[in-house]
Amino acid sequence: MCIYIIPLFPQQNDFKNFSDVFIDAVTSPAHFDSKDWQRFGITTGAVSSSFFLDKKIKKISSEIQSPALNVLFSIDKYSVEAVLGGAVGTYIYGLSTKNDKARELGLRLSESVLATTIITIAIKSVLGRTRPAVTEENSIFEPFNTAWERTAFPSGHTSIAFAFSTIIAEEKDSDLWKILWYSTAVIVGGARIYHNDHWLSDVVAGGLLGYFVGRFVINHDSNKPVYEPHSPPTPILKIYIPI
Repeated sequence: MCIYIIPLFPQQNDFKNFSDVFIDAVTSPAHFDSKDWQRFGITTGAVSSSFFLDKKIKKISSEIQSPALNVLFSIDKYSVEAVLGGAVGTYIYGLSTKNDKARELGLRLSESVLATTIITIAIKSVLGRTRPAVTEENSIFEPFNTAWERTAFPSGHTSIAFAFSTIIAEEKDSDLWKILWYSTAVIVGGARIYHNDHWLSDVVAGGLLGYFVGRFVINHDSNKPVYEPHSPPTPILKIYIPI
Protein backbone atom coordinates (compact mmCIF):
# COMPACT_ATOMS: atom_id res chain seq x y z
CA MET A 1 0.00 0.00 0.00
CA CYS A 2 1.33 3.45 -0.93
CA ILE A 3 0.14 6.72 0.59
CA TYR A 4 0.87 10.01 -1.22
CA ILE A 5 1.23 13.07 0.98
CA ILE A 6 1.38 16.58 -0.46
CA PRO A 7 3.61 18.83 1.69
CA LEU A 8 1.65 21.22 3.90
CA PHE A 9 4.45 23.78 4.10
CA PRO A 10 5.04 25.47 0.71
CA GLN A 11 7.68 27.73 2.27
CA GLN A 12 10.07 24.76 2.26
CA ASN A 13 10.11 24.83 -1.54
CA ASP A 14 10.08 28.63 -1.49
CA PHE A 15 13.35 28.73 0.44
CA LYS A 16 14.97 26.47 -2.12
CA ASN A 17 13.62 28.51 -5.03
CA PHE A 18 14.76 31.69 -3.31
CA SER A 19 18.33 30.44 -2.94
CA ASP A 20 18.40 29.03 -6.48
CA VAL A 21 17.24 32.30 -8.04
CA PHE A 22 19.57 34.37 -5.88
CA ILE A 23 22.63 32.29 -6.75
CA ASP A 24 21.74 32.17 -10.45
CA ALA A 25 21.18 35.93 -10.58
CA VAL A 26 24.46 36.79 -8.87
CA THR A 27 26.48 34.35 -10.99
CA SER A 28 24.62 34.96 -14.27
CA PRO A 29 27.47 36.96 -15.93
CA ALA A 30 29.53 33.78 -15.95
CA HIS A 31 26.88 32.18 -18.17
CA PHE A 32 26.12 35.03 -20.59
CA ASP A 33 25.31 34.06 -24.17
CA SER A 34 25.69 36.30 -27.22
CA LYS A 35 22.33 38.03 -26.63
CA ASP A 36 23.23 38.72 -23.02
CA TRP A 37 26.52 40.31 -24.08
CA GLN A 38 24.66 42.41 -26.63
CA ARG A 39 22.37 43.69 -23.89
CA PHE A 40 25.39 44.34 -21.69
CA GLY A 41 27.00 46.33 -24.49
CA ILE A 42 23.86 48.43 -25.00
CA THR A 43 23.60 49.01 -21.26
CA THR A 44 27.24 50.06 -21.05
CA GLY A 45 26.69 52.43 -23.95
CA ALA A 46 23.67 54.02 -22.27
CA VAL A 47 25.52 54.50 -18.99
CA SER A 48 28.61 55.86 -20.77
CA SER A 49 26.50 58.34 -22.72
CA SER A 50 24.79 59.59 -19.57
CA PHE A 51 28.24 60.09 -18.01
CA PHE A 52 28.79 63.08 -20.32
CA LEU A 53 25.60 64.70 -19.03
CA ASP A 54 26.39 64.29 -15.34
CA LYS A 55 27.66 67.81 -14.68
CA LYS A 56 24.95 69.49 -16.75
CA ILE A 57 22.18 67.60 -14.97
CA LYS A 58 23.74 68.35 -11.59
CA LYS A 59 23.69 72.08 -12.46
CA ILE A 60 20.10 71.99 -13.69
CA SER A 61 19.01 70.10 -10.59
CA SER A 62 20.51 72.76 -8.32
CA GLU A 63 18.64 75.47 -10.23
CA ILE A 64 15.15 73.99 -10.11
CA GLN A 65 14.85 73.47 -6.35
CA SER A 66 11.34 74.39 -5.17
CA PRO A 67 8.85 73.53 -2.39
CA ALA A 68 6.70 71.51 -4.80
CA LEU A 69 9.64 69.45 -6.04
CA ASN A 70 10.84 69.02 -2.47
CA VAL A 71 7.56 67.24 -1.75
CA LEU A 72 7.62 65.15 -4.93
CA PHE A 73 11.21 64.05 -4.48
CA SER A 74 10.83 63.23 -0.81
CA ILE A 75 9.81 59.81 -2.12
CA ASP A 76 13.35 58.50 -1.69
CA LYS A 77 13.42 59.15 2.05
CA TYR A 78 11.85 55.82 2.96
CA SER A 79 11.69 54.13 -0.44
CA VAL A 80 14.13 51.35 0.45
CA GLU A 81 12.25 50.52 3.65
CA ALA A 82 8.95 50.60 1.76
CA VAL A 83 10.25 48.24 -0.91
CA LEU A 84 11.70 45.77 1.57
CA GLY A 85 8.56 45.90 3.69
CA GLY A 86 6.37 45.45 0.64
CA ALA A 87 8.29 42.42 -0.60
CA VAL A 88 8.48 40.61 2.73
CA GLY A 89 5.01 41.73 3.81
CA THR A 90 3.43 40.41 0.60
CA TYR A 91 5.06 37.02 1.12
CA ILE A 92 4.01 36.79 4.77
CA TYR A 93 0.46 37.85 3.90
CA GLY A 94 0.20 35.21 1.18
CA LEU A 95 1.64 32.53 3.43
CA SER A 96 -0.59 33.34 6.41
CA THR A 97 -3.78 33.57 4.34
CA LYS A 98 -2.87 30.62 2.08
CA ASN A 99 -3.08 32.94 -0.89
CA ASP A 100 -0.67 31.29 -3.33
CA LYS A 101 -0.72 34.17 -5.79
CA ALA A 102 0.31 36.69 -3.13
CA ARG A 103 2.89 34.30 -1.66
CA GLU A 104 4.51 33.69 -5.04
CA LEU A 105 4.49 37.42 -5.81
CA GLY A 106 6.15 38.14 -2.48
CA LEU A 107 8.76 35.49 -3.23
CA ARG A 108 9.60 37.02 -6.62
CA LEU A 109 9.77 40.49 -5.12
CA SER A 110 12.11 39.30 -2.37
CA GLU A 111 14.32 37.46 -4.86
CA SER A 112 14.57 40.49 -7.11
CA VAL A 113 15.20 43.02 -4.34
CA LEU A 114 17.77 40.94 -2.46
CA ALA A 115 19.77 39.96 -5.55
CA THR A 116 19.77 43.56 -6.76
CA THR A 117 20.85 44.85 -3.35
CA ILE A 118 23.81 42.46 -3.11
CA ILE A 119 24.97 43.14 -6.67
CA THR A 120 24.63 46.90 -6.16
CA ILE A 121 26.61 46.89 -2.92
CA ALA A 122 29.36 44.80 -4.52
CA ILE A 123 29.73 47.16 -7.50
CA LYS A 124 29.64 50.23 -5.26
CA SER A 125 32.41 48.89 -3.03
CA VAL A 126 34.63 47.82 -5.92
CA LEU A 127 34.38 51.02 -7.98
CA GLY A 128 34.32 53.59 -5.17
CA ARG A 129 32.86 56.46 -7.17
CA THR A 130 32.69 59.82 -5.41
CA ARG A 131 29.24 61.34 -4.91
CA PRO A 132 28.32 64.75 -6.37
CA ALA A 133 27.61 66.05 -2.86
CA VAL A 134 31.36 66.15 -2.13
CA THR A 135 32.88 66.98 -5.52
CA GLU A 136 32.24 68.81 -8.78
CA GLU A 137 34.11 66.16 -10.77
CA ASN A 138 32.25 63.08 -11.93
CA SER A 139 35.33 61.02 -12.78
CA ILE A 140 36.79 60.44 -9.31
CA PHE A 141 36.98 56.76 -8.38
CA GLU A 142 38.67 55.25 -5.33
CA PRO A 143 38.28 51.48 -5.77
CA PHE A 144 37.49 49.20 -2.84
CA ASN A 145 36.05 51.94 -0.68
CA THR A 146 32.92 51.54 1.45
CA ALA A 147 32.60 55.09 2.78
CA TRP A 148 29.25 56.72 1.91
CA GLU A 149 31.02 59.51 -0.01
CA ARG A 150 32.71 56.92 -2.24
CA THR A 151 29.79 54.62 -3.07
CA ALA A 152 27.87 56.55 -5.71
CA PHE A 153 27.83 54.05 -8.57
CA PRO A 154 25.28 52.65 -9.12
CA SER A 155 22.38 54.25 -7.23
CA GLY A 156 21.07 51.72 -4.72
CA HIS A 157 17.73 53.44 -4.18
CA THR A 158 17.14 53.42 -7.93
CA SER A 159 18.23 49.83 -8.55
CA ILE A 160 16.03 48.54 -5.72
CA ALA A 161 13.06 50.62 -6.86
CA PHE A 162 13.33 49.21 -10.39
CA ALA A 163 13.86 45.66 -9.12
CA PHE A 164 10.56 45.96 -7.23
CA SER A 165 8.61 47.84 -9.92
CA THR A 166 9.67 45.46 -12.70
CA ILE A 167 8.10 42.54 -10.83
CA ILE A 168 4.94 44.41 -9.87
CA ALA A 169 4.48 45.85 -13.36
CA GLU A 170 4.06 42.36 -14.80
CA GLU A 171 1.17 41.52 -12.47
CA LYS A 172 -1.39 43.18 -14.71
CA ASP A 173 -1.71 43.37 -18.47
CA SER A 174 -2.35 47.09 -18.31
CA ASP A 175 -0.24 49.87 -19.82
CA LEU A 176 -1.50 52.30 -17.18
CA TRP A 177 -0.47 49.91 -14.41
CA LYS A 178 3.01 49.49 -15.89
CA ILE A 179 3.45 53.23 -16.40
CA LEU A 180 2.45 53.84 -12.77
CA TRP A 181 5.11 51.52 -11.34
CA TYR A 182 7.92 52.38 -13.71
CA SER A 183 7.18 56.09 -13.25
CA THR A 184 7.44 55.64 -9.50
CA ALA A 185 10.87 54.07 -9.90
CA VAL A 186 11.94 56.89 -12.23
CA ILE A 187 10.87 59.48 -9.64
CA VAL A 188 12.96 57.69 -7.01
CA GLY A 189 15.95 57.95 -9.34
CA GLY A 190 15.20 61.59 -10.01
CA ALA A 191 15.06 62.25 -6.29
CA ARG A 192 18.58 60.91 -5.85
CA ILE A 193 19.84 63.44 -8.42
CA TYR A 194 17.68 66.22 -6.99
CA HIS A 195 19.18 65.68 -3.52
CA ASN A 196 22.68 65.70 -5.01
CA ASP A 197 23.37 62.17 -3.77
CA HIS A 198 23.99 60.72 -7.22
CA TRP A 199 25.11 61.59 -10.71
CA LEU A 200 22.79 60.94 -13.65
CA SER A 201 24.95 57.99 -14.75
CA ASP A 202 24.62 56.44 -11.28
CA VAL A 203 20.85 56.53 -11.63
CA VAL A 204 20.82 55.22 -15.21
CA ALA A 205 23.06 52.32 -14.18
CA GLY A 206 20.94 51.58 -11.11
CA GLY A 207 17.72 51.63 -13.08
CA LEU A 208 19.03 49.27 -15.75
CA LEU A 209 20.51 46.93 -13.15
CA GLY A 210 17.25 46.68 -11.21
CA TYR A 211 15.24 46.20 -14.39
CA PHE A 212 17.41 43.39 -15.74
CA VAL A 213 17.53 41.57 -12.41
CA GLY A 214 13.75 41.84 -12.20
CA ARG A 215 13.39 40.37 -15.69
CA PHE A 216 15.82 37.60 -14.78
CA VAL A 217 13.71 36.68 -11.75
CA ILE A 218 10.49 36.70 -13.79
CA ASN A 219 11.99 34.41 -16.45
CA HIS A 220 13.70 32.03 -14.04
CA ASP A 221 12.50 28.44 -14.38
CA SER A 222 11.52 28.20 -10.71
CA ASN A 223 9.08 31.09 -11.18
CA LYS A 224 7.24 29.61 -14.14
CA PRO A 225 3.54 28.80 -13.55
CA VAL A 226 3.12 25.29 -12.16
CA TYR A 227 0.78 24.33 -15.00
CA GLU A 228 3.47 24.77 -17.64
CA PRO A 229 4.75 21.46 -19.04
CA HIS A 230 8.44 22.16 -18.31
CA SER A 231 7.81 23.08 -14.68
CA PRO A 232 8.67 20.46 -12.08
CA PRO A 233 5.69 18.87 -10.35
CA THR A 234 4.94 19.61 -6.73
CA PRO A 235 7.11 17.29 -4.61
CA ILE A 236 5.09 14.44 -3.14
CA LEU A 237 6.18 12.32 -0.22
CA LYS A 238 5.59 8.60 -0.77
CA ILE A 239 5.09 6.35 2.23
CA TYR A 240 4.90 2.59 1.69
CA ILE A 241 3.03 0.61 4.33
CA PRO A 242 3.24 -3.17 4.13
CA ILE A 243 -0.10 -4.84 4.65
